Amino acid sequence: MPEGSIAALHTQHKDLYRKYSQYNGKLFFLCSFVSAIFITGCSTNPYTDEYSIDFLTDQTSYISTDTITVVIINDSTDVFNIGLRCGEYLEMFFQKKKDGEWSENQWFWYMSLRCPTEIDSILPNESYSYELPAEWFDDVGTFRLIMRQWYSNGFTID
Repeated sequence: MPEGSIAALHTQHKDLYRKYSQYNGKLFFLCSFVSAIFITGCSTNPYTDEYSIDFLTDQTSYISTDTITVVIINDSTDVFNIGLRCGEYLEMFFQKKKDGEWSENQWFWYMSLRCPTEIDSILPNESYSYELPAEWFDDVGTFRLIMRQWYSNGFTID
């Protein structure tokens, strides 16, 4: 076959295709593997039952003009991340006790704000305090706060 014939070009093309197909397959596998690590992370869920977090309030009884101090204590050996809506408001919900049962999760007014959540970290064996006006509950009764899967102690607002 002459060097420039169509048959020779076809053979060269098939050889190059085989060579680069093997390379592309390996590249695809490598990219998929790296993507999977970035998507799923290299560790398991950091917020397991083994995560030792104390989530509580400074008192158990308030009046509507009081300020509730929420305290988060990280008793674990890992850094614990919290979300601050708009860089200012602790991302959490609350429940009210009615007829001996806790209500569905209720939103604080700031949870509907459309602004970025900033992440703050609580180092191991450190604590974080957040002040919350009791009037934000717009009601009296017994309440508790919820942050992810952690519940605060119950407290009353009169």
